[in-house]
Amino acid sequence: MPVVAIAGGTGSVGRFIVEETIADGNFEVIILGRKANLSLERELGARILPIDYSNPDSITSLLEDNHVDVVIAALSGHTPPEQEIGLIQAAAKSKTTKRYIPSVWGVKYRPEHSWFFNAAAKLSLFDALEETDLEWTAVSNGFFLDYWGAPNLKTYLDPLTIVLDIPARKAAIPGNPNQPAVFTYTKDVAKFTAKLLTLEKWEPVSYIVGDRLTWNEFTRLAEEFGSKKCCSLENNVTQSGYAQLLLIEGGCFGLSQSWLLHAETSSDLLKRHETISHPLGQGVLQEDAEPSTEERVPESQEAVPAYELGESPVNALDSFLGTELQDLNLASNPAMQLLQESCRNELESSYFLHFHPHWPLLHKRTFLQSESPPELTAAVLTAGLWVLDTPETRDKARFYHDALLKTLYEQLFKLPELATGSSGSRAEFLPTFQVLLISLIICTYRGVETFPSPLFHSKQVWQLFQSMGVYDQKAIDDRNSSPMIRECYQRLALLHFKVHVHLNSILMSHFSQFKPFDYLTPSMLKVRIPSSGLHWEGGDGSVPCQGHGSRTVADFLGDYTELTRLSDLIAWDFTLGMVIGCYLVRPAGETHRQLMIRLDPFLFIHLKSFEDQ
Repeated sequence: MPVVAIAGGTGSVGRFIVEETIADGNFEVIILGRKANLSLERELGARILPIDYSNPDSITSLLEDNHVDVVIAALSGHTPPEQEIGLIQAAAKSKTTKRYIPSVWGVKYRPEHSWFFNAAAKLSLFDALEETDLEWTAVSNGFFLDYWGAPNLKTYLDPLTIVLDIPARKAAIPGNPNQPAVFTYTKDVAKFTAKLLTLEKWEPVSYIVGDRLTWNEFTRLAEEFGSKKCCSLENNVTQSGYAQLLLIEGGCFGLSQSWLLHAETSSDLLKRHETISHPLGQGVLQEDAEPSTEERVPESQEAVPAYELGESPVNALDSFLGTELQDLNLASNPAMQLLQESCRNELESSYFLHFHPHWPLLHKRTFLQSESPPELTAAVLTAGLWVLDTPETRDKARFYHDALLKTLYEQLFKLPELATGSSGSRAEFLPTFQVLLISLIICTYRGVETFPSPLFHSKQVWQLFQSMGVYDQKAIDDRNSSPMIRECYQRLALLHFKVHVHLNSILMSHFSQFKPFDYLTPSMLKVRIPSSGLHWEGGDGSVPCQGHGSRTVADFLGDYTELTRLSDLIAWDFTLGMVIGCYLVRPAGETHRQLMIRLDPFLFIHLKSFEDQ
């Protein structure tokens, strides 16, 4: 009997493919996993063979030793594309392996979609396959229907809300609501894939259509089976050629017209990386359809605000922040379990010994000697757990960080459109902002395994901080009389810029086809240089000094361009000082990509120190 190896066959789409291929009975099934699992082997009825994606030669040997004819990749969407490219190369070298199905599952992207993060990753797989003699096909099934059928429909997919949030009775419809889209149940996709294995010849794309509906039709179906009409946000979503919709776990958020028009004119993250499943006007089987303009909102027409009519934007924002930002609803989050850990003191010590020196966001004495909000404590303990860096703690830290990110970003995406002149950078919002930043900082330690989420979330944090005056010393001083709070905000602003630069570097290292993001620049950092570590962490418990004069970091790029003036900033944070220095001596005409290459020697010092422990 021929043998098929399914990478990622223990969960999600891959698990259904394992079950249906075994049921079909035409192939022996083995699973390629990251570790052995005897109990799951017995449950699935297939061997699980551990593989090392960083060692293609060992994968080739495994494929040959097990006489694998076909490899099916059903890897997680968070898997770096280099790992599957290694699997493709290994299959191509194998003397027994002749066929390959890449981990695409959804829609076959075209080269013109390469600006989109996920599309670029999938296209790189096609390029790798074209360089081999393998026969291959990509399965195109449209949207997975499971996302709207769970928990009443058996599925191995993680929950994800796309366009229709059925439990909440809300719809955020991108583009033309009458454009058909394709929806297919993963179990049917798996049955289809099992039958594909028996065909003598494959086409480059293998299509399966479970059902074809417009979003309006889908919304009406949801209403028929519910007791309440869905609140549709379709008129607040721009129709500029792509589905401008952010997809988040646990809820959908439609972007207002005016906000998106600003995003488009500034050529920023959302213009180049809209989170979509299909380009507008393109069903899975449809070719080159033009975007509809039937319901385009004129630029002069303002979108209806998220807050209720008659309530001012400022008051609405204050009300929202008072209930959402101060209380992130983390009580049920697994990260909160760390507060009961017997090793809490060890984790706090780990944070301030290994994490804090590179990211001096908190005032150590204040944190340790006063009762901090539980959300902030959970974030600190998660970071402390990560930098312990032992085999016993790494997986646990990853679990807690993922849980923390999920809950925080669900809250972050619920923010209404922020209004200028809001209550701003008040003391009560500071712990929440620190939690947001710590969770982003941990992403720089974990690297590409967290991508692309940090790119989107860092942009959201930037918009939040900008609206709240976090990058403006005058706004900070006007709202806070405490020198401690003022300096905490200064550190928050500068360290977010440092995170931003590191995320850009990770993007360029692993996805060189993308432009670095330049929405946050040193000219926006209108905050003073924080006080030195000696004053900030002083043993006498005194209030930290006010930093270095009245000049801000942004002033370096104005009249104050002498490199000697960087010494205070370099003394406070070497990486940040050298990065600002590179901006200062930036040659005329240098692209942002070229600038990032010059910055590279000064980045990830926190990882180098981490590895040398």
